[in-house]
Amino acid sequence: MKDVLSAPFMVEMIRTTTNMYAHGWDERNGGNISLLLDKSEAEEYLDTEKVLRTYETGFSAPSRVSIFWSPAPASISKTYSTRRT
Repeated sequence: MKDVLSAPFMVEMIRTTTNMYAHGWDERNGGNISLLLDKSEAEEYLDTEKVLRTYETGFSAPSRVSIFWSPAPASISKTYSTRRT
């Protein structure tokens, strides 16, 4: 596997966080940023099948399923939202 610190997404995240810090945005916005990656972007740098650690939360957090009803009673569409690990 390639070094994750040289991955294009990591280089961009490092630049972004450095810029946030330099402008004081990290404190104003709570220091939180997110980056959504496709599995294909990370596979060269990370083992996307390996679970590194798990945490017991003390509460149930199942996958969310939203059901939207259209005006026509026979038509139902489902949207599934799952967590990326």
